[in-house]
Amino acid sequence: MKDILIGNGDLGENVVLRLDQSNRHGLIAGATGTGKTITLQILAEQFSKAGTSVFMADVKGDLSGLAEAGKDHPEVQRRLKAAGVEDFSFSKNECFFWDMFGKSGLPIRCRLDRFGPLLLSRLFDLNDIQSDIVHIAFRIAKDKKWPLIKLEDLRALLGWISDNSDKLRNDYGNIAKNSIGAIQRDLVAYADVVGDNLFGEPTLDVNELIATDKLSPIHILDATKLMQNKSLYSSVLLWILDELYNTLPESGDSDKPKLVFFFDEAHILFRDAPKALMEKIELVVRLIRSKGVGIFFVTQNPADIPQVIQSQLGNRIIHGLRGFTQKDQKMLKNISESLPVDGKFDVAKSLGELSVGESVVSVLNEKGSPSDARKVLNMPPFSKIGPIDTSDIRKENESHSTFNKYTKTVDSEGAKSLIQKANKKREEDEHEEEDEERSSRSRPKKRTSRRQTASEAMWKSFLRRFGSAIATLCISFIRSFLKGKR
Repeated sequence: MKDILIGNGDLGENVVLRLDQSNRHGLIAGATGTGKTITLQILAEQFSKAGTSVFMADVKGDLSGLAEAGKDHPEVQRRLKAAGVEDFSFSKNECFFWDMFGKSGLPIRCRLDRFGPLLLSRLFDLNDIQSDIVHIAFRIAKDKKWPLIKLEDLRALLGWISDNSDKLRNDYGNIAKNSIGAIQRDLVAYADVVGDNLFGEPTLDVNELIATDKLSPIHILDATKLMQNKSLYSSVLLWILDELYNTLPESGDSDKPKLVFFFDEAHILFRDAPKALMEKIELVVRLIRSKGVGIFFVTQNPADIPQVIQSQLGNRIIHGLRGFTQKDQKMLKNISESLPVDGKFDVAKSLGELSVGESVVSVLNEKGSPSDARKVLNMPPFSKIGPIDTSDIRKENESHSTFNKYTKTVDSEGAKSLIQKANKKREEDEHEEEDEERSSRSRPKKRTSRRQTASEAMWKSFLRRFGSAIATLCISFIRSFLKGKR
């Protein structure tokens, strides 16, 4: 398959998304119920059939149907006829299911030190001072060679930092104990709600998400429960993107991407994001395409995506948008002005009148320039529309070689254990010093006797007599000498 068929344009032509331009990223937008999910399906299954693997989050629970062949329907036949497709046949896709909680898919885990202080600060919505302390904690862990694997390791490390804050001040700056306490409370509250499902080992190896010569699966992350904590949802997806960026080698331009990443409910990622995080997102979006990865942001309103990110999105598929209010009308106008047109097509009017399954599309051509926007009737998917049974999901997972790798946790020694050992050794050393000091105080002093022995007394008596005789002799000699002089 050369390119991705989106659907049939208003001029009777087939509108396609070029595989060699798919790593220039894209935007899929539209109000609820306008057909975004079906668009995700038709793109994902065609990418997979073309040899490009896909990663997508299933926020509503209806993308698992990709693993099962679809069924005929009058609407399907209408769309196929409009697109001039004759050799269409329903088919299933090679799918792999993930779930951070391990219920409807393999658990996604990562070491805490791989997650990093920036995303952790975002996850717990820390203020600047608290975020700085988390960065210091990660630095101390690295200097001490204390692995941060689970949240319990970070809690133990923060406790150790609080106890030793005076000693650490010269090397790491002032560390407020009350801020450490606030972070500790956030960690406990998080663990009570979510548990330790994300942080641990084995860490997800993102290389296993990449297409190979034999396999280009669709990886589906069950995000129905994950979406209950929006910061957690956006942080997990951004961590996977960051891992892809940091792990994959440079590949340059190629005829197709290695992986296409669909970021659904993308507006959550940018909501109240601090400056440091925005800079990180911009960097990843701008440079990850050279690693062979394309990102498609999916949201209801294109205005939810910051302009600095929108400028990196070359391919755009926009479904129906509501234009009831003056603000909505202004939004439609701004979108229409951002899309190239040939002068005959009224984008703003069309966006407000699109039916379910229709979209306005502008994609990059062979030169990398955006094509004129066109109204398109989208293709139907090859696979089932809607979810499949959870038992079928488990069978799908068990058929893959990586199943056993991620079902069992690895209990490596982390910072908590090492800190406990260090504290125990320090206590033992202190007790040993106290015992030695106590022992020295209780030990009786050795008394020295002043009584002389018989030999000592005889020798001293001899010396006194000998000294007196010599003295008398000397005096006599001096007197005789003086008399002779006279």
